[in-house]
Amino acid sequence: TVPILTTLAVGITVDNAAFCFAQSGNSFHVFDQGQFAKEVLPKYFKHNNMASFVRQLNMYGFRKVVHIEQGGLVKPEKDDTEFQHPYFIRGQEHLLENIKRKVTSVSVCCRSLGTGSG
Repeated sequence: TVPILTTLAVGITVDNAAFCFAQSGNSFHVFDQGQFAKEVLPKYFKHNNMASFVRQLNMYGFRKVVHIEQGGLVKPEKDDTEFQHPYFIRGQEHLLENIKRKVTSVSVCCRSLGTGSG
C-alpha cells in the first residue's frame, strides 16, 4: 500500500474537523483548504502545500467531485472541496492496494532523435 494513501485514510479518521469522508463513504471533503494546509498537511506529510497535495492525489487517480444540480454548476459551501477514487472507500482499507500511481509514457519518436548521421 502506498504510504500517502494509508496516511490519508488514517488522517481522515482522526482529524475529521478538517477533512472527513462524505456520508456515503465514497469520497472525502477538505473543508477549509487554508486551515487544512496549515494545520493538517504538516502533521501527516512533509509539506504544507495544498497544490502539491492535490497534485499527488491526481497522480494516484483521485478526481475532484463537481456537483451539477438543475443543469448548472453549484458553488460549494464555503471552501469545501471533495475528492473521490473508486478504491478509496471508508472502511475498505484492503482496496488501497489497488490504487496505483499513474505512469507517464515517453514517446518512441523522441528516443530516436539524433541517431542519424549528418
